[in-house]
Amino acid sequence: MEHKPIKTIFLMLLIFAAACDEPETVVTNIIHTDGSVTRKIEMRNTKNKFDKSVVQVPIDSTWSVKDSISIGVKNDTTWFKTAEKSFKNVEEINGEYLNENGANRKIPRSASFTRKFRWFNTVYTFSEKLDKSLLSGYPLEKFMTKDELDFFYLPESIITEKLSGADSTKYKEMNNSIKTKTDRCFWSSAVSEWIEEFSKLTAGRGDEKFTKEKLKLLESKIVDTIIVFEPKGDSVIYAILGTRGYKNFKAEADSAEAIVDKRLEPNISFAGYTVIFVMPGRVTASNGFIMRNGEIMWPVKSEFFMSQTYEMHAESKMPNVWAWVVSGLFLLFVLTGTLWKINKKG
Repeated sequence: MEHKPIKTIFLMLLIFAAACDEPETVVTNIIHTDGSVTRKIEMRNTKNKFDKSVVQVPIDSTWSVKDSISIGVKNDTTWFKTAEKSFKNVEEINGEYLNENGANRKIPRSASFTRKFRWFNTVYTFSEKLDKSLLSGYPLEKFMTKDELDFFYLPESIITEKLSGADSTKYKEMNNSIKTKTDRCFWSSAVSEWIEEFSKLTAGRGDEKFTKEKLKLLESKIVDTIIVFEPKGDSVIYAILGTRGYKNFKAEADSAEAIVDKRLEPNISFAGYTVIFVMPGRVTASNGFIMRNGEIMWPVKSEFFMSQTYEMHAESKMPNVWAWVVSGLFLLFVLTGTLWKINKKG
């Protein structure tokens, strides 16, 4: 997602994000019936660079790690790093997230697991959640259609297939529309956040022209100004406040923007990856992409959790064989007793 900077920090963050050479990473969670999780991480990179500053998920000396390389037909080299670790429960996974030193250390992430007994079946749920960055932003649903959202949340490999498949024209048009709407969602959310913080800082100043309600009415116009005219630095604030407002409220405007910058910093520099769940038993519900082998896949991108919490969840169930046996024996016992009584009366 390309963004035109409001201030220099935005540009610096975008340059950092583009230059950090993060590896392509797939995180596979194999969930066991007792709540333990085997976590496997597979990374690939065009450079032998997997230090903590670029790795998307936390790995330390407690993991079993292997390195390998592959040389392609064009003599191009790909470096691989695989890591595996068994966790007794999700609390141990969350502990690693809290102590992370990698590229995504500033993003709050957490996992959860539940197991519910239902006599004939046991139901298992597992989820991973990334908390939103902005408090007053807008969800993607406000800007995209359901078809666009479904396409947007697909794994990157599936999107690539669709863009080069039989209906490529349709999906290319949809993809272009999504990019435009994603950009508008970003700026609308950032401006909304700025208005909220600016209003708090100027509360009680007595200027009716710059109340929260008045600024919200101008929000769409402000976003248009940013997207169409690409103003830089203070010119954005000037466009919002005008000559008098810029003179009287520049300090508060700068402070509000600094707050927004800080909240967006981890989001803009986020290094994306892919998550896979392998659930026990048969999958009965999920908001991910279910693959042919029964695994469930999600892409993890910064756009997903800028203004709304992004949660990957799945539910599965396994039959309780002993419950079926006990129920069968009980039914047989009742049936036998009933027949015995009938025969006795006869």
